[in-house]
Amino acid sequence: MADQPSVVRDITHIFVLLVLLLVLLVIVTKFKVIHPSVIPGWQGTYCTYIEQKHSIVGFVYGADGAGDPEKLVEQLSKNRPTLRTELVRMGDVTPGLLSRYEVIVLEKSKTVPFRALSSLEGYLDSGGSLVWTSDSLSKQVLDDRDLEEARQLNATTYKNWANSHDGKDYYTWFIESYQNQPGFGEFGNKFLGGFLKTQKATGRTELNPVIRDHLLLAGIQRISIPANTQLGVVNQNDDLNMLASIEDATASFPAILEKKYVGRILYFAFPLEALESSSFVDNVFDYLVTC
Repeated sequence: MADQPSVVRDITHIFVLLVLLLVLLVIVTKFKVIHPSVIPGWQGTYCTYIEQKHSIVGFVYGADGAGDPEKLVEQLSKNRPTLRTELVRMGDVTPGLLSRYEVIVLEKSKTVPFRALSSLEGYLDSGGSLVWTSDSLSKQVLDDRDLEEARQLNATTYKNWANSHDGKDYYTWFIESYQNQPGFGEFGNKFLGGFLKTQKATGRTELNPVIRDHLLLAGIQRISIPANTQLGVVNQNDDLNMLASIEDATASFPAILEKKYVGRILYFAFPLEALESSSFVDNVFDYLVTC
């Protein structure tokens, strides 16, 4: 009987240790340090009892740019019928709408108005993950709604803006600051880097894995990129990892870049459906989508 308290203490310590381990697993999963599928049985437990919901992926598209979001969604609906997807017009983007999605995919999204770009920045700051492809966000504009909102703010919230901005009222400052941003602009400087140009793949253009053991590239070797695929060429920030490169007869440049922000940012120099590889597309969403 003398050993009974010791046994109780040991059981208590084991129980506390298990609880702490569970808490740690929840935290590292919630903040996407690990994907729940890495631990056998954990994804089902986490999604059923912790999240108690299934993820939704939003595909944001506009009027121009590389990619075919409808084709990509159709491909996913065949290979991943349980994955919830929604197409979102660039003009409809708001912070409240984006908050619905665990992952946002940008395809056919070259031209982006200021308010949509601002919403995307807030989405990333609050923990969302972004799939950014090819020339998406490379043409930043101020449309009529952006200008009207700036006029309203100038007349209400920022009446005294000129006092601390060299005599310029808010509307004037806004126009000068955001009307002529080249490439990815300040958004790119914060999250990715500079947009250099687009170019078309040739008959000898290939994707070459650099970090071969990355989950995104599981089972993927060198892949030929179809000729005439619109490729984005970027000057990456130092805090990004290059997971794969694009190589042809004359040049080599980043094909896939990853940044751990609050969630994750993945830049692909090509539209996802362009590779015509269901395994690759499955890898992308297995990696990013929790439930």
